[in-house]
Amino acid sequence: MVTFGIGWVIWSLIVWGEGQTPAKKILKIRVYAADTQRPATWGHMAIREFLLMLAIGFGVGMLNLLTAGILGSMAIIAWYVLEIVWYFTKGSRTLRDIFVKTLVVNEA
Repeated sequence: MVTFGIGWVIWSLIVWGEGQTPAKKILKIRVYAADTQRPATWGHMAIREFLLMLAIGFGVGMLNLLTAGILGSMAIIAWYVLEIVWYFTKGSRTLRDIFVKTLVVNEA
């Protein structure tokens, strides 16, 4: 499992330069910079993926701090609002896409 995790991180660092993550590479999806309409740079992808990890870390941290049912449930709901509900806004962009100014395009 450790080898798989290390391989995934290395693969991620390589394909970020193409505006993709390993999963997006497999699914033929690419992230574009909204202002230039070109594939997102390595820096865009690093910030975009860091925001995802930050959101997950916040949600998990909230669950650990607030093990009480109601507040823990609120943290999970906040996660869904940030990543899923925002997807259904104009342009199908999540909150982190708006922050980093990226678009996700299915090239298949």
